[in-house]
Amino acid sequence: MNIPHTINKKYLLINSCSKKKRILYGVKAIDLYDGPAFKIIRRYKPKNVDLFILSAKYGLIGGDDIIDYYDEKMTSSKAETMSEVIRDVFQTLIEKSRYDEIFINLGKNYIATLKNIDDLLVNLNVVYAQGPIGMRLHQLKQWLLSKGGCES
Repeated sequence: MNIPHTINKKYLLINSCSKKKRILYGVKAIDLYDGPAFKIIRRYKPKNVDLFILSAKYGLIGGDDIIDYYDEKMTSSKAETMSEVIRDVFQTLIEKSRYDEIFINLGKNYIATLKNIDDLLVNLNVVYAQGPIGMRLHQLKQWLLSKGGCES
């Protein structure tokens, strides 16, 4: 019997929020966002992957954090303003949990919030989704499957 090499490993997924949201209040963040990436995440995310979402309103939040519906867009100036707080949250996150790999799936304005974290990523295994949205979605799905997610 082949035991997956990922069984005792821990992974971190950082994904941007999505414009498409369910109009819900007091729900887990993973259930509020309804863009294509979140449909993939809800379907394929294994238990050994921690999900954190970069939100234009809430900052860097856990997938299980309880939030309310909102309609805000990440702008370059908002990304600039948020970058120090995001750095602090990210530093706490990686110090608290030892991740074997981090997958970052962020668009242009969202990635700008991480401009100050390069020194935190030294000695960490980090994979960035790249290319247009369709390619990034494919990379996200493949990454989740490689970490123990299941095709149904």
